[in-house]
Amino acid sequence: MDSMNSSPTRIPVSFISVTFEWTRTSTPNRFVKGRESNGVSSNYDHFIISEEDESACNSGEVVNFINNKFSETIKNKYLIRREAPGGPYAKLAAANQLIERREREIEKILLLNNFVFSKSGAFSVDQKAMDRDLSNFSERVLLSQLKDETYYKYMVQIMSDHLPIKLECQF
Repeated sequence: MDSMNSSPTRIPVSFISVTFEWTRTSTPNRFVKGRESNGVSSNYDHFIISEEDESACNSGEVVNFINNKFSETIKNKYLIRREAPGGPYAKLAAANQLIERREREIEKILLLNNFVFSKSGAFSVDQKAMDRDLSNFSERVLLSQLKDETYYKYMVQIMSDHLPIKLECQF
């Protein structure tokens, strides 16, 4: 049969909602419902699995990048706050130098992404977009660390708002 005329194969799927015994959604808040969040908030997620394979998945685990060895790399590069029980948080002594260094790094990346080409082939930099993106980076990744409400936001912005799940299935 000609592949152009063949019908697509339909696979029945289930949209399953799963509640896990472990949290897997990251949160920017230091506290959730009055308790230390450790950067995670929810144990609920969705998966799309074929109906015939649904029962084959029986165990799994969350890979928590917020509180592990990998997070130390992120903290070393982006953390600007000095810890204080209950906040508010002060900047580290070297925070201004770290902010300046990170902003220059991001500025170089943004410069490459904000070229505007004219019909004549000339190019220029969209300075307005570049300034906006740099401001967003500074607010979301660096300055957000100084409040409980956005304590982990830098991790969420750099990594993801979901922790990876390792789901084990037997097919």
